[in-house]
Amino acid sequence: PCKYAAGGNCKRGSQCRFIHVV
Repeated sequence: PCKYAAGGNCKRGSQCRFIHVV
C-alpha cells in the first residue's frame, strides 16, 4: 500500500508525495 508523507507544508499541497510502505 501507499501512504501520503508530509514533507514541508503538506496542508498547502505543495510538498506532499506518496511513499510506498510494505
